[in-house]
Amino acid sequence: MKKALRTTLQQLEEKGQAVASYEQSAQEVARRLRELNESRLAAEQKAQEANQQLHLYQFELSNTQRELEETKETLDLLAKQKEEAEEQAARARARARKIHQQQVIACSCSTVRAPTNSRVGYHASETRRSQSRF
Repeated sequence: MKKALRTTLQQLEEKGQAVASYEQSAQEVARRLRELNESRLAAEQKAQEANQQLHLYQFELSNTQRELEETKETLDLLAKQKEEAEEQAARARARARKIHQQQVIACSCSTVRAPTNSRVGYHASETRRSQSRF
């Protein structure tokens, strides 16, 4: 009976050690599970912050693209206005040249058509010369 008792005590001790080992393993698993859960929560928090930042960047990108398009439209409009102004200036210069040419022609024609009397011209120059002597 002592032998049976000893065997039973030994088995009980072995089972106790196994239970203690299982409990230690269970505690280790629970600790590891807590660490993993905390890591998961931290990763989810970072992902949520990254998503918020992504939405903010997307919003800013959208605004910037819209402003860029508006600026491009403004530049296109200004380029068109500049081209129209240059065309108007070219037409105005051409018109001014034409008017100037017409005036030069009209002036030279009137000079040529003016009555020229060589005697009148001669007497006028003689009169001026004689007046300058006195």
